[in-house]
Amino acid sequence: MSEDIIDHDAWPYAPPKSPKASAITLDRITGVLPFDGKRNPGFRSATSHRVWLTYKTPANDWQPKVAICESGAEAAVVYEAFLQEDLYDIRFQPFSVSYEFEGRTRNYTHDLLVTFVNGHRRLIFVRNGRSLSRVRTYNSA
Repeated sequence: MSEDIIDHDAWPYAPPKSPKASAITLDRITGVLPFDGKRNPGFRSATSHRVWLTYKTPANDWQPKVAICESGAEAAVVYEAFLQEDLYDIRFQPFSVSYEFEGRTRNYTHDLLVTFVNGHRRLIFVRNGRSLSRVRTYNSA
């Protein structure tokens, strides 16, 4: 076989899998409130873009606070919320719930909790197009 011809049986068709890494933890930043979500989504991923940012809201007396978005889509929803004139607060990964489904207990953490000046609160669950095209919305494994 010639040196210029690649043996396709040995060709690496997919990038190598990276070992699972623990969540990234951020040390205290002077003058910035820490991330306070129930689940830290700040870990390495080959399929989604984690977005770390600081933000200010009236609920925090306009003091910067660390936020971690699980995906670019979630960050886009956050930026849309920031455009609302009556926004009071945004909480990231605000709380987890447990529920029974098909005889198994499952846990779920909401993506965002947006609170408006009038007290109205909205829980937001962000999904991507691939996830929306699935018949089942949970991991059946």
